[in-house]
Amino acid sequence: MVDSYPVIEISDPGGEKSEPMGTKAKFWVMYHHRRWLFKYNRLGHGEDWSEKIAAEIGHRLAIKCANVDLARCAGESGVIAQNFADDLAGERLVHGNELLNDYYNGSYPINSSYRVSQHCIPAVRDILSRYSVSKESGDLDVGVIKTLWHQFAGYLMLDALIGNTDRHHENWGLITRSILPGSLAILAPSFDHASSLGRELRDAARGEFLSGSGNRNIALYAKKGRSKIYPNPQSSKPLTPLEAFVNATTEIQEARHFWLKHLAAIDENDFATIIGQIPESRMSINARRFASALLVYNRDRLLRYGSD
Repeated sequence: MVDSYPVIEISDPGGEKSEPMGTKAKFWVMYHHRRWLFKYNRLGHGEDWSEKIAAEIGHRLAIKCANVDLARCAGESGVIAQNFADDLAGERLVHGNELLNDYYNGSYPINSSYRVSQHCIPAVRDILSRYSVSKESGDLDVGVIKTLWHQFAGYLMLDALIGNTDRHHENWGLITRSILPGSLAILAPSFDHASSLGRELRDAARGEFLSGSGNRNIALYAKKGRSKIYPNPQSSKPLTPLEAFVNATTEIQEARHFWLKHLAAIDENDFATIIGQIPESRMSINARRFASALLVYNRDRLLRYGSD
């Protein structure tokens, strides 16, 4: 029997200040002398457990992810995510849409989050390939993961594993350090993974997918999801999360195999351990079974590309 993840009690619903981005109610709080963003769980969704599980899996894969804890505010469930830009160090998070607007010389639809075909593999690649990975990057082999584009490929692998369909242009970015010279920047941790793991499904639907009844099964569910990244600006349809990873790593095979090697080192037992630490009150049995089945299926699909 594994221990459950702690649930942090948040007492101040007013918070430090509101956070305008995204669609969920959220606010900033101070916790352990750091700023954290509390995000309410929407009724009928499992966005609290999906975000926590995704972050824990990311950490196991040596993918830099925002720290996330389960939380509760005035009896309402949610999560808190740690602010990863250090204001005192002169750090600022520059979102992808800002970077893309510069890339397209001011002609990018910066305020649109959906059906933005300019948010595409070539543009993101060109932007992130300009920056080298810091030698202080911990578990990253800087001989293989040389640029931020190579590092971002790990984020795309995580998306494909968990079925994240929300990698829009405000869900990635760079942390810039204004007090340092030149164009020094680091890739922001991967964040906002709530739109994953079937968190939107009702338990009855999960049961149907698990049993393969009618035209519902895990394979069809896994293949239908779309990322918010396009193959090129002329495309009418975004890539699936798996297609985004494969497309992005076609010309950086060393990086692809680096990330898939990390994926091969974990299995369904690791997934079960992480999922098993979500409190019973937060996640139903069917939600656990579905999330586990989806992770195993997507892991196998990803690893098949590594053997080609």
